[in-house]
Amino acid sequence: MSSEPLQHASAVGPVMDAGAASVSKLRWSGIGYLFLSSLAGIPAIAVFVTIAIDRSNGIRTSDGSDVWIPLFVGVPMLLIAWPFFATAVRRFRAMGGSWYLRAGPGGVAYRLPGRSRWKSLLFGQGVIEGAMRWDQITRWYPFVVTMNGIPTASVIVFQCADGGSVRANTIYFAESREQLVQNVSSVAQQKFSSQQ
Repeated sequence: MSSEPLQHASAVGPVMDAGAASVSKLRWSGIGYLFLSSLAGIPAIAVFVTIAIDRSNGIRTSDGSDVWIPLFVGVPMLLIAWPFFATAVRRFRAMGGSWYLRAGPGGVAYRLPGRSRWKSLLFGQGVIEGAMRWDQITRWYPFVVTMNGIPTASVIVFQCADGGSVRANTIYFAESREQLVQNVSSVAQQKFSSQQ
């Protein structure tokens, strides 16, 4: 059996996987987001069920506040739970995707999930697919996206010579962001050392 890594064809020539797909990271992330959605979603559903049962039993207040006050609590709770639930669904759906981050002597090729889409009520997401030659990439580095000081995502940023950038979310790979950068860097070093 050969110990050579499997090479794939791409627009920048032959490339090898910089990281392996991680079903377990996606599964556990999806379960975590389901838990977060249930923290707000289950109480909201309980509020609506309580309203329905009270209405069916003829329990009402004279001013009608028995419906409006719980609705002002239940609807915002559902709106809080929705993005968490949609993220869980996207994580579970991504387990079947053929995502990759590959590097070779000619450059980097990638196929990654993109941003969530509002038109699908946050359940769908786009696909970022492409390839960049080494002369199009100025630098690449690991990065932690934070919101109010709380880490929310781990990515690898590829900065392009034209001023743009590509962010590869590392949740889809078994390796850490540092290991992915090291794998890409080792291929780049081999390429540039062979040119000298």
